[in-house]
Amino acid sequence: MGSSIHSLVEITSRKIIKPSSPTPYHLKTLKLSLLDQRFPPTLYGTLLFFYTNHWHCADFASKASKRLQESLSKTLVLFYPLAGRLKGPAFIESNDEGAHFLETKVNCQLADFLQQLEPKLLNHLIPGTDFETAQVALGSVLLLVQINFFNCGGIAIAVSPSHKIADVTSLYTFARTWAAINRDEDQYDDGVGGRLALPEFNGGNLLPSRTYLPSQAPGKRLVKI
Repeated sequence: MGSSIHSLVEITSRKIIKPSSPTPYHLKTLKLSLLDQRFPPTLYGTLLFFYTNHWHCADFASKASKRLQESLSKTLVLFYPLAGRLKGPAFIESNDEGAHFLETKVNCQLADFLQQLEPKLLNHLIPGTDFETAQVALGSVLLLVQINFFNCGGIAIAVSPSHKIADVTSLYTFARTWAAINRDEDQYDDGVGGRLALPEFNGGNLLPSRTYLPSQAPGKRLVKI
């Protein structure tokens, strides 16, 4: 590809995407489960999706970006904690402050990028590796999204929720729901004849904080979470 990392991937926009409707008052505070409380606040999981451009319209990037932002806003209504903020190790405040949404321009063809893939280049398609994002978002913002547009019109979408609220299964469910809403389909339709399961944020009730013994070794004290 013959370009440095910084000239190859250029951040063109930083936005906050809020839910399209407010979270009800009774859902404003979410208590995390015992296991989720122990995850570091700066630990984020990531799914990275690559799409080729089949549309070949001149303003495809701007139209795609607008549509993705609108559908993400609708999806955050269902996954409302992801639009909130972490308040200490044990609680999320579902205050609708929104997800961080980055856009980049990748100055190469998608096919060339994938054929000569280098891990250090792949990292720049992921929002958590951006210095400014790390300074203002990591540890408090619960969802980071980065949309990368290639010269050919191809797209790479990175979805990075905090591990304190999303495991691999819930991340996959979020991505499928967002995709269904972006296609203007019923958000309960998984696109392959099945139905998507809506999220239930009840881990704090299923595995509440409690006194636990971190080690069975003699002389260890009970620790209260």
